[in-house]
Amino acid sequence: MLMTGLGMNRAQRQNQERAMHLLEGRGIPYETIDGADPENRETRNKLFSISGRRGTYPQFFLLGEESVEFVGDFDTIEAMNDASALPCEILERHPEIMTWEKILK
Repeated sequence: MLMTGLGMNRAQRQNQERAMHLLEGRGIPYETIDGADPENRETRNKLFSISGRRGTYPQFFLLGEESVEFVGDFDTIEAMNDASALPCEILERHPEIMTWEKILK
């Protein structure tokens, strides 16, 4: 999770906290990278390049063996969390709906 420890507005801070609670509640391991920390500048810029979104926090990525994949922002994570509670028959009829199960395989 790319987040920031500085210059947050209230909504951004709440989204970061809520996202961590969602991930922890699902038992999904994650690590945070503080984009405001000068030591993380190179990593932050690489992640911004992958997502195509500069200065937007939080952002979520999947780290693969040899790749990094942009998952989305807080709205994406919240939508996946909500969709994961949908009945299986709805998810089967709508394969375009992203869920934790689909993204984490």
